Amino acid sequence: MAEDNRIKEVFSEIVKKLDYNKDGKVDIQDIIVLAIRTPGIHV
Repeated sequence: MAEDNRIKEVFSEIVKKLDYNKDGKVDIQDIIVLAIRTPGIHV
């Protein structure tokens, strides 16, 4: 059970880092913002 909690914590932290528009989910809008902020990637 401790491993399950740790997995949920890690997943939550990943979503927080990738959720640029702060709507609680990672979607295409977040990926576009990530691509724009990444040098060398053109959208």
